[in-house]
Amino acid sequence: MTFAGSFDDLVLPPDHRAALETACTVLVDDFLDDMSTLSDNPEAWDETYMSGYLPRRSRDGYTPVFAREFLVCTVVVGWKVAQDPWPGLACLGEELALNALVEAAAIRLEDDGADPDFRTFLRRALAGAAFADLFVDAPGGVDESELGRRLQRSGLPVEGWFSPFPGLDAATLHPYLVGPVDFPADDDAE
Repeated sequence: MTFAGSFDDLVLPPDHRAALETACTVLVDDFLDDMSTLSDNPEAWDETYMSGYLPRRSRDGYTPVFAREFLVCTVVVGWKVAQDPWPGLACLGEELALNALVEAAAIRLEDDGADPDFRTFLRRALAGAAFADLFVDAPGGVDESELGRRLQRSGLPVEGWFSPFPGLDAATLHPYLVGPVDFPADDDAE
């Protein structure tokens, strides 16, 4: 089976396909390292690999729990890209994870002297690219002002990034993103 077999070579050329497959492994390894960094120091967000792939404007919402949820999205999206047919993405966190994988693949291609172009792939893979606006800073430094912080809070909070898109139910998400699992107490297991 060809990695990302849902997408033909016009959408995802072989070198882009290979770079994306490598990015799936590299980012998961890097993000697992981030879990260790954040475990040792929960305030060390800016020292993580993840921080380079996420919107700075939402930095106040990034926590160790958020990092674990984003790692899960990255693993799930890596698996989804490998599927044929393409299962689609289920939440904003998965869109951000796909974007991170594409960015990592583009860096690999540039290092190899290639000119990365994932636009057609992203148009096909993303339902609407809701995540893109999160990376756009408000003009004139408004993001850093009290008004900018209030405007940001009025949008989709970071906690909502792992909720299913409208029209999808929680079953479309990895169970880790749905919420805590209630395990029976030891004495209840008898």
